[in-house]
Amino acid sequence: MSDDLRFTEDQEPINGRFWVAGRQDCKAPGVLYLKKGQEALLEISMFQDEGDDPFRPSAPPKTPENSVQSAHRSWFADACKVLHGEDDQGQRLTLLNCHSSHSNSTLAKVGHSYNCQTVIFGRSLPSDDLLFDGLEVRFDHQEEWLGHDRLGQYQNIGDRKTDDERYIKIPISKETALPLNLPNYAKSSLDFVWGASSKATEQTFRSWSYLCLQFDSPRTWDQTKEVIQSWRKFFSLAMRTAADLVELRLLRKDHTYFFKEDQLRGLPTWIARSHSPEVEHPKADRRFHFNFSDIEPQFPEIVRSWQRIAEPWHAVLHRFFAVTTPRELYMNESFLFLAQAIEALHRARTGHQDVPMKQAAKEAYLRSPTELQDYLGPRKAFTDQLHKTRNYWTHHGKPTPDDDPEVLDDILLIVMTDKLRFILEAAIMKEIAIPDNCISNVWSPRWQGHFVEFK
Repeated sequence: MSDDLRFTEDQEPINGRFWVAGRQDCKAPGVLYLKKGQEALLEISMFQDEGDDPFRPSAPPKTPENSVQSAHRSWFADACKVLHGEDDQGQRLTLLNCHSSHSNSTLAKVGHSYNCQTVIFGRSLPSDDLLFDGLEVRFDHQEEWLGHDRLGQYQNIGDRKTDDERYIKIPISKETALPLNLPNYAKSSLDFVWGASSKATEQTFRSWSYLCLQFDSPRTWDQTKEVIQSWRKFFSLAMRTAADLVELRLLRKDHTYFFKEDQLRGLPTWIARSHSPEVEHPKADRRFHFNFSDIEPQFPEIVRSWQRIAEPWHAVLHRFFAVTTPRELYMNESFLFLAQAIEALHRARTGHQDVPMKQAAKEAYLRSPTELQDYLGPRKAFTDQLHKTRNYWTHHGKPTPDDDPEVLDDILLIVMTDKLRFILEAAIMKEIAIPDNCISNVWSPRWQGHFVEFK
């Protein structure tokens, strides 16, 4: 398996032998499939006469307190969580969060299929040693957001030695890393890389970057995933589109380069993307709220603020990103999620738990930038519409959109949903100290739909 493991591309099937962690004495041949946008799929098979089958945990003994149904549930709860493997090139693998999806058997053979959320290449890590010292990660549109490219525009520089020779020069930036000095990390940087590949009829050059983070102390796999998700949401906020993983390498202090023992060598890791790249907008249609050049001097402080609001603003961020990522939601569901986020925003700011919708809406309106208030319209009309519309779509009672023009539906519900999104985006960005000139991009006319208002 190459170190170049991109989640946006299908990988070649990996043949090897696999075993349950701690049972290296019982290996089974299998094939590991890595398809973009999907969890890894492992299909293994073994002969019936090869001894016990550790891939199929036995059900617990039946007792008066342990009915057939509870035993059945325990059988699945006891399913393998960590599997190990070795491909046909001798490379070790660790498969995490593995769940049996299918089993079959004949008189001669037994087979199992496992869905695996994560595959780590290069090591077989026991379940009690899933600790990591950092990561290297790439997200969608990261190079575009950074505005940095190590490869310059190529130049034809003409002939050199003879009239039969032609040269092309490609400038390469000397900058290989940009230190970030982010809080709560031992080291942090943006590393810039370039590479070349050859085919029979072409030579290809490409450049890319990694966000490199080394933790101040080892973190479990669950804690590491929280770091990844936090950065995914940050980039999604900045780019105003769902930014998902493209590549990931995990760092451990016991995995270094042979000739540079002080330099950690990343373990290529596979994780299913949360959404398919086919839903992306063309590059020409993408407009970021802010890019790296807009916030570079304040970047460490912005990251500190982003980390600070993770817990107190959890409900706000959860509901906001549930709507702004490409999961399918009906418009009324999107509206209700964002209305709940407005209530959660009030609780995060004031600490008050029981707050009427009208009061939360009023406070959100008044704390929005003046230019955004102009787009929202008169405060009383906005808060009344939000209050009545939220009550209707929650309880489906009276009044209805047919009874009261302040209960919104169809196009007007879409407009109100956009307004709530603008309020929340502006509030989140303000809280983490994004510059005002970038925040004003939130309600820019390019994000506003062009609707005909019927009166």
